[in-house]
Amino acid sequence: SAGWVAEAGAMAVAAEALGLGISSTEHQSRTQLSDRPGVSSIVCGDETILLPVAGISQLLSTIVISKSAGTNTDRETWRNLAACAEASIGADGGGGPLVFLQQGLQSALCKSKPLRDVLVAIIRRSVRLLAVVDYSGDDSSASENADEDDMDASSKRAGEAQEAEESTKAQQPDARLTCFLTGLLMSAPVQACVSDKEALYEDLLEAWSVGLLSASAPWRMVCALTASGILNACPAALQKVVKSISTVASFYRRLPNTVLRRVWAERAATPVCSRYVQALIELLASVRRAEPAAPSLSWGQLAVDASTPLPLDTSPFNSEMTKQTISPNWEWDEGWVANDAGWELWVGTVECMAIDWKTPSRSAVRTLMDGGDGPPMLREGCAVMRGLDWDDSPETGDEDGKKQYESEKADREKEKKALEEQAADDPAEPGPDSGDVSNDEQTDPSTSEENDDQDTTSASSGTKSKSESSKKKKRKRIPNPKLPTGTVISVEPWNGIPGMARRVRWNLTGEEGIYRYGGDGGRFDICHVEVNEKGTRIRKRHPLPESAEQCAARHGFGSGKKHSVLLRLRRLGAEKDAEKGDTESHHEGVLEWPDFGAGVKVNCIQYSDGAVLVQEKELLFGSKDAGWEARFGQPSYTPGTEIMLTPTGSSSLKDMVEVDTKSSFMSAYQELLGSTSYVVDGLRNRSDGSKVRVTLEMKMLRGRRPESNVQLPPSLKYTARPPPPMCFDRDYHASSMSLSKDCRTLTCVSPDGRGTAFAGVGFTKGVHYWEVKLEQADIGSVFIGVAEKPNASSASGGSAYGDSPPRLNRWLGWGFVNFRATYTAGAERVYGAHCHNEDTA
Repeated sequence: SAGWVAEAGAMAVAAEALGLGISSTEHQSRTQLSDRPGVSSIVCGDETILLPVAGISQLLSTIVISKSAGTNTDRETWRNLAACAEASIGADGGGGPLVFLQQGLQSALCKSKPLRDVLVAIIRRSVRLLAVVDYSGDDSSASENADEDDMDASSKRAGEAQEAEESTKAQQPDARLTCFLTGLLMSAPVQACVSDKEALYEDLLEAWSVGLLSASAPWRMVCALTASGILNACPAALQKVVKSISTVASFYRRLPNTVLRRVWAERAATPVCSRYVQALIELLASVRRAEPAAPSLSWGQLAVDASTPLPLDTSPFNSEMTKQTISPNWEWDEGWVANDAGWELWVGTVECMAIDWKTPSRSAVRTLMDGGDGPPMLREGCAVMRGLDWDDSPETGDEDGKKQYESEKADREKEKKALEEQAADDPAEPGPDSGDVSNDEQTDPSTSEENDDQDTTSASSGTKSKSESSKKKKRKRIPNPKLPTGTVISVEPWNGIPGMARRVRWNLTGEEGIYRYGGDGGRFDICHVEVNEKGTRIRKRHPLPESAEQCAARHGFGSGKKHSVLLRLRRLGAEKDAEKGDTESHHEGVLEWPDFGAGVKVNCIQYSDGAVLVQEKELLFGSKDAGWEARFGQPSYTPGTEIMLTPTGSSSLKDMVEVDTKSSFMSAYQELLGSTSYVVDGLRNRSDGSKVRVTLEMKMLRGRRPESNVQLPPSLKYTARPPPPMCFDRDYHASSMSLSKDCRTLTCVSPDGRGTAFAGVGFTKGVHYWEVKLEQADIGSVFIGVAEKPNASSASGGSAYGDSPPRLNRWLGWGFVNFRATYTAGAERVYGAHCHNEDTA
């Protein structure tokens, strides 16, 4: 049989040993084995002996088929050969004995088409049964608070399910036997005798393709390996399978998306990947090779989730490359790897300038939310009162009826005081009785519960005093005035921002109005309260929610922050003539933001005067709806930012010499500077309610280009230039370290223990290379590696509330120590060699 069949069988055995969902009845007792068809058991003392018994095939071969006298016709022997293997073929599990019957079964299959059809039917049935995953034993949905009767009933059902599973276990097909039978049908002796090979391959591929729809990942792996082997042997079989089963056709159409997601999910282990991914890649390669034979199988555009990066469209550039006679590499064709050979690398920073606005105060509601006591949403039907930012102007200051409430409250106090004075003059006169206690600012729930029972307690006291002394007069009850509360009618926008206001109808005055609830930079004209049924007392006053401005400031928005970026541009672009006769060169590229863990597709337009327009188009990889507060003031990414970069400095020889004097080899690079600004739609300045404007300043460093008047041949027009050098970040190094003027040399100036200095270049993904030279260092004193930059991303902190600077007086991340060891979080392992003075890591 073919080698791939044995490999699939080995995978099935390994998956079964790990308990991954592939069932087998290989390990059965001898009593259970005696129940197999074609096997009989004889008890001899304490042992049970199994003996094969002749079946119907052997019986028919001895009675029906015989060599007639006087004829030279040869006897058909395939029935005898099949009869010898009947005990193993008809068994419910275990394919071990079939190894000794391989040649006999191959001879039988060569001579009998009905036997081949029977084995194909067996394979089709086995694949379908093995593809079914049984969830009857899953008790994850059971209630944790079920009573004893329910537990007994569930235990009873579980026991019945287990008995049913044990009774049907012997009837389950065997995965190794199925793979073995497929290998027999595809073996060279059988294929040499089969007239219609393509029909046989089509039946086998159809049978195994159904297993690709299984919920069991190990069985999908086996089916993928087997189907890829069938397609390699007969690519034309794919056309019939695609036409006959629409569900299988849909699986093959989305196979590239499936492989793409699985490969990206296992990117951390690259170049090592699981056998499941290898099987899917082999199947995809086989289907790609068989694609010309299946024209009905159309491949659409790749559709993956937001966490999987998308390849760049290379079709417009491939035609240009053909014209320029530049040979593309495979990274270019796939659009995945932004290598230095096919891309031009720019290194720089983008600085978000500090915003001139009133920084919102830090909200304490985050702590309440962590404890489960956060404020509920203020929706229709909720009760509200005037809040901290209520407008007390004479025109609109009394819409809620606050003056009416205060007037009624003052009258009640006067009446209460008069009754108290009357009771003091006449001892027989009872004093005033108040059923409610007005407390407009009460926030303690326990106190509210005590006051809720005050009416009942007062009534009980009155009944008791009446029974003791019926002669006493009943105390006069003075009702409390109703609070100036209102009811929310609808949620309204404020100043163009949805959900930042509420329409309220006030209960005392009946007036309606729209009031801010987070609008104008986090101002609250109303607050959310809970009152009693009479509306005379506040049971609970909910805290104000965190405004959008407070959330953005907590993630670093509004404070000056600098982000390192990498810009990779395709070296080959499309040239276009502008209206005024100038030539524009359009290049696609990827702008990588390591601080946000994302990459953005950009379009760069290079003008003849050296200016470059960078246009952000869409997000290629990274989080699309979270983590962008520090840049956009909202969690989601917003495309469309445009920055115009212009070269700085002069290109004269004198200026270049002066540049090289300050920093070596810097004359080979050119600095571009530009800025832009945009308005954040969802944020407002709290001081005046105006819109918030963000200003970005981009500074990039690229390889110096030739003068515009120099004409280069096409072969040298896109010559690779070295990437700009990596430098240390002035804002991220320990106090015990000193940087040179060009930020490329780091020196430890004080023996204060360990410290960390970050570079100005970061990476999100990919394989990168850089060198660090040790001028002078002791053994075990230098640590070189990678780490997440503290306070770099919005999720790591770095808010606008003046948080403490990051701790850099220790070793962070993962890396190499110059006494041949790796280091991470205090753990060291032997690796590499010792690094001494003048060595390069």
